Amino acid sequence: MDAEQREREKIKILAGVGQKFVQELYYKDYDFNRESIRKFYRPDISALVWNGTAVSGDKIADFHMALPRQTLHRIHTVDSQPVRPGQPGAIGETTVMVTVTGSVEYGTEEPRDFFQSFLLVPQKEAGSDKEVHIIAVEQFRWI
Repeated sequence: MDAEQREREKIKILAGVGQKFVQELYYKDYDFNRESIRKFYRPDISALVWNGTAVSGDKIADFHMALPRQTLHRIHTVDSQPVRPGQPGAIGETTVMVTVTGSVEYGTEEPRDFFQSFLLVPQKEAGSDKEVHIIAVEQFRWI
């Protein structure tokens, strides 16, 4: 495998990290086990801007917990791609930028469309050499 093929394979793998995060982890936990989303944030680096409201660190999960508890997210589009080392926000070689469009229902309200982006950065899982991704930066906007 030459360098170009290795680079393409790396991009494919990291794009898969973002897809899995959206399709299998974050929104599933948000809708059905919201308390567990705390695991996606690290108090010392994570930041959120939710429709212009800035929240950081350990207050992020509390912010989400204060929103109406009954939600249903429907994802319309997902795009994820690696952020190359040396680019702003990159940590190591496996930082991933994820963008999402979709709709969400809060309780019995009508669905509302949204745009959300995540900068996922690598972190060693506690007590293991396994690498997991956490949210360094999250932005949410009604559209």
